[in-house]
Amino acid sequence: MRLAAIDIGALARVERLVETALGGDAAAADDAVRQLEGLPEATPDLVAACILRGGTPLDAPTGETVCEHTLAGGEKRRYAVSVPETGLPTRPRALLLLLQASAGAPEGARGVARAWRAALGGDLIVAAPVPDHAAGWGPNALGESQIPAMLRDLRSRWLFDPDRVVVAGASAGAHGAWFQAMRHGDLFSSLVAISGTPVRDLYGIHWLDWAGNLSLFPSVALQGTKDPTFTLTSARAWAAHAKQMALPFELREFMQMGHEGAAPADQKAAFLWAIEQVREAFPRKLAWTADHADSARCAWIEMAAFPEDAASITVNFVDDYGKTVEKRRILKECARVTAAVEGQEVRVETAHVARLRVYWSRRLLDVARPATIAVNGREAWKGVPAVSVRFMLEEARRTGRRDRVFEGMVELPVK
Repeated sequence: MRLAAIDIGALARVERLVETALGGDAAAADDAVRQLEGLPEATPDLVAACILRGGTPLDAPTGETVCEHTLAGGEKRRYAVSVPETGLPTRPRALLLLLQASAGAPEGARGVARAWRAALGGDLIVAAPVPDHAAGWGPNALGESQIPAMLRDLRSRWLFDPDRVVVAGASAGAHGAWFQAMRHGDLFSSLVAISGTPVRDLYGIHWLDWAGNLSLFPSVALQGTKDPTFTLTSARAWAAHAKQMALPFELREFMQMGHEGAAPADQKAAFLWAIEQVREAFPRKLAWTADHADSARCAWIEMAAFPEDAASITVNFVDDYGKTVEKRRILKECARVTAAVEGQEVRVETAHVARLRVYWSRRLLDVARPATIAVNGREAWKGVPAVSVRFMLEEARRTGRRDRVFEGMVELPVK
């Protein structure tokens, strides 16, 4: 929906109530939802458009800024962002996330963001998030929660295109990009890794299971043939795995290059390619693997519960100094789901899943016509997908995500 085509008074009322529903306290949010349900102009289309807009003020600062945001557990993280000073863009701006290799002063991240935005030009936002010393980018709850939380904070301050979000990094930042994509792959449109490809000892016991989660977008790795830290042998081993799994991955090797991976011009070419890739916000086919509830959802499918008798193990995540960051109970065997939409039929296959949630959007199904959901070869649900403004708002509030809108959901037992 084009917001410019809506009566300005109606738009202002709906947008104000949407922001209260998503950002106010619980009582104010519930009151705002009730008011929206009573407004004839608060159609699902208009409410969805206001959710997607992000509520961003038009006077957001340009140039370079350092921001601080808070994770769910109260931990603080910082990121630097560089925004064009050319006024409002002609189309939503792409976002390049350059994960830093280690914790440090935000001034360093500010310089990285400024330098790459200048080098790449165009209407591009560059953000350089800084990790915690101990948690890094994962695998642990503190590490893996950072990028989704940072994106929510950044979206509250600046407008960017949620379908053109590139995750990238060099060295440990590259490994962070891979790990974030394995856990939150439906957030990104592409990935660029410089001097770092997935290897088991950095990712945990299920790293090769998680690797299948990288099928949602294209990725490229830039590898120096003389890299003494993360070797060409390791990069080629990952390329072989990616080929076997039919992942959209390309390994680019650069002769005589060391841990820098590639010359600046070759890095620039990779980034320019990456920012033109577009995420499929509602993929009609997807596959997802998880060993913990924190990463059990991908786009419109969610593993709502694992079997009570599923075998589990305790894993101990440590930092670079061997100090424990987190002990976590995970499934011994990963839970898996594959799903596809064809016409008005949703077909799902699962392993090690007890309950399943299927979310819908009119970009997946015709919500005015009956649809069916089959799970493991059996019809599990049939009906007309309900569209609810209340659900749209409560779902966006619960998840904190405003990069896509779902209009309804059904939860099903898995047999």
